[in-house]
Order: sequence, then C-alpha cells, then structure tokens
Amino acid sequence: PDLVIVDAERSIIGNRKEEKPRSQWIYQYEHAPLYMDRYESVSRIGDDLKGKEEEDMMVKALDDPYWNIRALALKRIGPVAKTNRPGLRTKIEQMATSDPKSLVREAAIKVLAKQYDDTTTQTLMAGAINDSSYTVVKTAFDLLSDRSKERAARVAPALEDESNDNVMDVLAAFYVSE
Repeated sequence: PDLVIVDAERSIIGNRKEEKPRSQWIYQYEHAPLYMDRYESVSRIGDDLKGKEEEDMMVKALDDPYWNIRALALKRIGPVAKTNRPGLRTKIEQMATSDPKSLVREAAIKVLAKQYDDTTTQTLMAGAINDSSYTVVKTAFDLLSDRSKERAARVAPALEDESNDNVMDVLAAFYVSE
C-alpha cells in the first residue's frame, strides 16, 4: 500500500512515534482525509523544505479547509516565499486581508513582513489596523512601527480609542520610542 496510517483516529492511548521518508509525509498530506494526518504531515515536513514536491505541498496547505493547518503552513512557507514563486505573494496577501480566522490573518501578516518588506506590505499592515481582531491589529501595528515610524505615526491616532490592553501596550511602546 502507498499509505499506511496506524491509529488514524488517534484512539490508542499512549505516545506514538512514527518515522517515514519525507515523500510519504507528502503522500499522506495529499491523500489522508483526516485533519490530524494532514496537520502531522505539514508539521513533519517542517521548516526545512527540500525540493519542489515539499514546496508544492506547503503551498497547497495554504488552501486547507482547516485554519490551523493554514496557519502552520504560513509559519513554514518562508523558504518558498523567498523564491518569488508566481502567485504566492498574492495568495498570502489575500490570506492576510480576508481569511475567516484571525490567527491565519496574523500569520500571513508576519510572513509578508518578514519575506516581502516593502511599501506594498506596509500599506497592507496599515490597513490591518481596521481589522476586527485585536490580535491582528496589534501585530500589524507592531510590525509596521518596526519598519516605518512615519507611517505608523500616521495610523497611530486611529488606535488611541481602543480599549484592548494588548493594542494599547504596543501603541504606548510606539509613543515612548518616538
């Protein structure tokens, strides 16, 4: 068989350690129907992507139906983002602005800030201060203030009436550093 998953439903009590060649983790991601199997595949391939097949799997994971897998894939996508793969930046920007889960939007903003630090990314971060999630607002403003004090100063007044402690902490730190 091409794919063997022992205890796919994770019903056996105990610690499980499974060693497979990297190609089998890719195959598992592509063919396993359960969330944990796909999550495990993305986790096991990890940050060190070795080859086009692993990169393709990580890019495909950005479209996974489960938000946690999308967020994990964003954390692992750095090496692929550096290659300027066609359409990848646009996909990450779309995730940063419109993914239904705030933790995915936050992860996408972090990837953009790290891999594509330019005025387009700064514009996206400035726009993210209007996000419905305080986590996204805090992260976007914090990253923006690290990259462009001038731009952060222009958007900072919009945050002054926020009641969230995390947003206020990052805003206060920005004003203190000015």
